[in-house]
Amino acid sequence: MKPKRLDLTGVRAFAFTTLLTAGCVAGPEYQPIQVRNTALIPVARLSKSLHSTDRTDLAFEGGLTRIGSSGELNIVGNGTARLGNTTFSASSPVTSNNHLTVFDTSLRFQHAVRALPVGFDLGAGFAYAKLNASLSSGSATSWESISSPALQLRFGAVWFISPKDRFNASLTGYTTRATFSSLNSYELSYSRVLAKHIVVRGGYQSWNIDSLGAGRSEIDAHIQGPAIGVSFNF
Repeated sequence: MKPKRLDLTGVRAFAFTTLLTAGCVAGPEYQPIQVRNTALIPVARLSKSLHSTDRTDLAFEGGLTRIGSSGELNIVGNGTARLGNTTFSASSPVTSNNHLTVFDTSLRFQHAVRALPVGFDLGAGFAYAKLNASLSSGSATSWESISSPALQLRFGAVWFISPKDRFNASLTGYTTRATFSSLNSYELSYSRVLAKHIVVRGGYQSWNIDSLGAGRSEIDAHIQGPAIGVSFNF
């Protein structure tokens, strides 16, 4: 008795239908909105010392950082970019505007290495990030507001130049909801104590922002530039 052949017709039909449906659900691919800009980055901070010695400082601090950038989006060939409910093509120039606001609160621990003018700076806390992104071309303008709470971690090094002057280098990472697939910043800065409660700061910051979204273009932003700010310490 010959064994029966297994009929795979139904299986093939099911697989074909599944793949076809998956392709329809995935929809078209849109060109990423790439931002590579240089901008002035203002920063304001407020700090309250909780415990301080000649080599160690533990403080609670909060801050506000605002970053704005704009530039032309280069759409390649027959590609399209989508934001909000509008799809843009290369038929006319497209302008991209992006504004990031970050509020943060954290505990900061700073310690100077014994007998050396250097130390480390650690911070951990919470933040809230909001990105307002827009595309415009001719009379068409579309925008989206993307926001998320975040956990914040900062790692840094400090060079104590004098009792009033110091140089900082730090990396700050943010763990957010799925609205941001990546958010982090790097900073090099020089700060000087102007008065008992006032510190001015100047330096350079670099921000990396990446946001994936269903039915729209990925936002891939790298914004860097001079950072200036003031801190009120109590």
